[in-house]
Amino acid sequence: MESILERLERLERKRRLKTEGKRRYRKRIRDWYRNYKSHLVCAICGDMTTSIEFHHNDSSTKTADVSNMIGCESWSKIKHEISLCTPVCRGCHEDIHNGELDWATST
Repeated sequence: MESILERLERLERKRRLKTEGKRRYRKRIRDWYRNYKSHLVCAICGDMTTSIEFHHNDSSTKTADVSNMIGCESWSKIKHEISLCTPVCRGCHEDIHNGELDWATST
């Protein structure tokens, strides 16, 4: 029969392995996201920079900002949210939200 100390050590080992697994999973998602974004171009101006952002085509379907989902949500949820968006550079994204660029005529 295991002692209380042995049981606590076993539970701590199990918790540590679970935490390490989650950390590796989140890192894989972050790496995938960085790689995915590195191959995108702005749908409006064609710029290919590291500052590509995701503009939600219909804000009523928006669950969350894609960048805020990284490390918190599953791949499937992140990919679904990306499918609701169009990649745009930071400048064009600001212009859309400032009303300087008519998104409906740009797509």
